[in-house]
Amino acid sequence: MPRPLVLVVYAAGALAWIYGGLKVDATDHPFVFFVAVVVFHALMGFALGRVWSLLLPILLIPIALPAGHAGHETGDLSQVWEFVLIATPFNVAGTALGYLARRASDARRRR
Repeated sequence: MPRPLVLVVYAAGALAWIYGGLKVDATDHPFVFFVAVVVFHALMGFALGRVWSLLLPILLIPIALPAGHAGHETGDLSQVWEFVLIATPFNVAGTALGYLARRASDARRRR
């Protein structure tokens, strides 16, 4: 898949997560939803196959700032960007796993 298309898919998925899934209580199973977001980042890291893809989850923090309140209270968290900030290390780790899997796949293919 061409990288520009992967970036469009990433942007659409990230915006759906921030302004859809986090804005309203979209799931009764938040852990499953969280794991799905991390797996999404791993797939994007694999599809992009570039080290700069590790920066993409960090860029979601300023994108989430205008989202406002999450629409549900979870302890002390009420702003969407707070949820994104807490998820960022996990999303970077998922992206890194995808990137490393791509590197290993490409190395095996070259042999």
